[in-house]
Amino acid sequence: MARKSETIRVAVVGACGRMGREVTKGVLSRPNLQLVAAVDVREVGKDIGEIVDGKPIGIPVSNDLVAALKESGAQVAVDFTHPSVVFENVKAMLECGVAPVVGTTGWTPGESQSH
Repeated sequence: MARKSETIRVAVVGACGRMGREVTKGVLSRPNLQLVAAVDVREVGKDIGEIVDGKPIGIPVSNDLVAALKESGAQVAVDFTHPSVVFENVKAMLECGVAPVVGTTGWTPGESQSH
């Protein structure tokens, strides 16, 4: 994990959703965080900066989580997706050596117990 003075490379999964856009803005506003990937099934190929703030930043939205994590060198991935996909996303993050942070909401008792 990065030391306090190092910049942490962050991917946002579910970046185009309501909360994902807020997380993306938060990452972009912090000097010790660097947004390196945006993943979503919507807005694929569009610049995430244009989506969240109207200003391009050179990071296109990808719908391939594993490729985005590997190509970006992300250290942390913040997941704000859907309970139906979050477990597979976390598994992929761990397999890529990326620390998951899950903010996904809407869990049902069956979903949280089935994994």
